[in-house]
Amino acid sequence: MSLGIPRLKRLALVAAVGGSLLAGLARPAAAKPGMVKAKTGQVFQGDVDEAAKPGFVIIKQPTGPVTINQANVDTITYFDTPKAEFDARMNNLGRQDVPGRVALARWALSQKELDLAGQAVASAKQIDPANAEVTALEKQVAAAQQAVAATRPAPSTVPATAAAGDPPRPPVLAAKRQVTPDEIQLVRQRELKANEKIRMLVPPDLKKKIVEAGLKTAAEARAMSQPDIGLLVIAQGTPEMRREVKISADPVGVMDYRSKVNRSIVSGCASAACHGGDKGGKLVLFAPAENEAAAITNFVVLQKFERKNDGVLRPMVDRTQPLNSLLLSYLLPPNQSPRAPHPDVQGYKGMVKSSTDPVFVAAQEWMGRTLSANTPNYDDIDLSQDPKPAPDKPAAGAGK
Repeated sequence: MSLGIPRLKRLALVAAVGGSLLAGLARPAAAKPGMVKAKTGQVFQGDVDEAAKPGFVIIKQPTGPVTINQANVDTITYFDTPKAEFDARMNNLGRQDVPGRVALARWALSQKELDLAGQAVASAKQIDPANAEVTALEKQVAAAQQAVAATRPAPSTVPATAAAGDPPRPPVLAAKRQVTPDEIQLVRQRELKANEKIRMLVPPDLKKKIVEAGLKTAAEARAMSQPDIGLLVIAQGTPEMRREVKISADPVGVMDYRSKVNRSIVSGCASAACHGGDKGGKLVLFAPAENEAAAITNFVVLQKFERKNDGVLRPMVDRTQPLNSLLLSYLLPPNQSPRAPHPDVQGYKGMVKSSTDPVFVAAQEWMGRTLSANTPNYDDIDLSQDPKPAPDKPAAGAGK
C-alpha cells in the first residue's frame, strides 16, 4: 500500500500541471492598443490590459502604467489600425496643442506611417509656423518619404490595371449636369458615418416596414426612435425604403468639403478657361461655390475621377493615403509634386506654394480624417447623362 502514495502524488502533480496549462490557455488576450474613457471624463491611451488584474483596467503609457477600477470605466475602444489610433489621438488634442501634435507625429514615424506623420506635422505648422521643432520634424518626415519613394519599383513595373477578377469600372466622363435632389440624398446617406448624429425625416410607416422586411421584431421596432429607424434603413433597407429617409443636413465629410475645400477649388480651378468648361477635359467642375447642388456635384466628381500617371492609376481623392491623391499633387507647383504633377498647362504654377499652406492642410485633413476610410461607389450617379427616374417614380408620359 505504501507504493500508492507516490502514485497519488504523481497523479496530483499531473492534475496540477494540466490545470495550470488549461488556465494559461483560457487567459484573456494580452494588452492591445486602445483608449479608455473614465466616468470622470478623463481619457487614457496606450496598451490596454483588462486581464492582468481582475476588476481593474491597466493602461500602459510611456510615462508609466495607469490603473483604473473597472467600475469607474465608461468606455474602452480598441484600435485595429494605426490610422484608427491616430484619428482618436488627434481628436483628443486641443485646438492649439502643438507639443501634442509633435508627439503624435513622432509616434506615427515610429509606426512607419509617414502620411499620418505628415498630417500631424502639417496641423502643428498651421498653428505655429515658426516652431523650430515642427520645422525640423517636417524635414525628417519629408526625408523619410523620399527614402521610401526611392525604393519603389520603376513606374513601368507597376501594374495600372485592376486585379484579376475585379469588375471593370466604367470610364470617367466629363460631367454635363449637376446632381438632382434625389442624388444629393444618395450622397448624404453614403457619406454618413456610423453613430453620426444628423437631422433626418423618417416617415412613421417605416417602423412597420422594417418589421415586414425582417430587420427587427415588432417589439424591437416599438422601442426604436425615428432617427434610429432611419439609420437602420440606410444601412440595411431596400433602395425603395432608403428613398423614404430624407437627410436634411450634410454629414460631416460633405459639410467639411463644402466649407473648407470646395471654395478654394472653385476659385482656383472652376473658371471657364480651366475646369469650368470644355477646356477642362474629363474634369469639369461647377460654380458658384455657395450653391448646394454645384458643391455636391463637385464632391461626386472628385470621388470618381482618376488618371494614369507614369503607368499608375491614381484617384483624385485617396482617403487612406491622402498624399497619394491627385488633388493634393495638383494643388502644389508642378516642380514640388514628383509623384503626380499637374498636367503641363501654360501658366499653371499651382494653387498653393507648399504643403504647409492652409488650403493644402485643409484638403489633406478632409481626406485623411473627416471622410470615412471606405470610398462609396458612385458609379450609379452618371453626371454625363440625363438623370434616370427613380424606379418607383414613372417617367413623364408613361402609361399614356
